[in-house]
Amino acid sequence: MQLVLIAWVVAGGILLAAMAAAGKISGNGYFGILKDTRGRYSLSRLQIVLWTWAVFSLLAGIFIGRLADGVADPLDVGIPDTVLLVLGISVASTVTVGAVKAGKNLRQQMRIAASDKRDPARLGQVVLAEEGEMADKVVDVTKFQSLWITLILVIAYVAMAIVQIRQAASASQLTRLPDLTGELVTLRGCPRAC
Repeated sequence: MQLVLIAWVVAGGILLAAMAAAGKISGNGYFGILKDTRGRYSLSRLQIVLWTWAVFSLLAGIFIGRLADGVADPLDVGIPDTVLLVLGISVASTVTVGAVKAGKNLRQQMRIAASDKRDPARLGQVVLAEEGEMADKVVDVTKFQSLWITLILVIAYVAMAIVQIRQAASASQLTRLPDLTGELVTLRGCPRAC
């Protein structure tokens, strides 16, 4: 089972390096993948990056372990509907937030915070208000809550996966990713534009 854990860590590192490279190539620095079209750090982008990293690196680690165990179809690993739903919520919220922001950019340009060379992006923007006189000056509590829910769920998911891997006698027994309860998926839902 050590191989699965090592493969998971390596896959996670490769995925993080690819994300950093994508951000750097875009001209927005190593964390550029987290920036939206306004040049601000985006909570919805952070959420999709975290879930993509957690699920896909885990899937790669299990695949490598099953491949090394000689399983006939090492990619025959079930992904629970709740995990697919969390990934789907992350994708949908990122797309929806992008569309909402684009519409607001056209209608309310003067009320919306954007980052540029005079006002560079900072990671804290993932929880700051984006509109109005207090844009970039006060914490948006719904974004703050959503950030903490995401962090707790991702950490819990990683911990559940570690327990599942350690309990398996061999990688061939790892036939399904850990499941999330419906209540946890409900918590992950984004209450408003992230």
